[in-house]
Amino acid sequence: MDVVLQLKPEIAARVEAARAQGVDMNAVLEQALPVTLERSQFLRREAERLTPRPTHKQLHDALTAIAELGKGILALPPDAFDREKLYEDRL
Repeated sequence: MDVVLQLKPEIAARVEAARAQGVDMNAVLEQALPVTLERSQFLRREAERLTPRPTHKQLHDALTAIAELGKGILALPPDAFDREKLYEDRL
């Protein structure tokens, strides 16, 4: 399988230097990818564990408060948002 990577120039230079010294990039990737994947999964699990989740009641209360903000706002007719209405002073 061929993979194309977009590397920063300084990283690409290091890869080329390693290749010139005979380093097998396949071997490097075979070692690095499992470690990177494991670390990524660990960090994701930790982030999920440490991120507070709102309870159903907290979420309901927040959405109710947001809905309350809209009470008293006048409903506009659909044509109020027509392009001509929005820019009528500029036409």
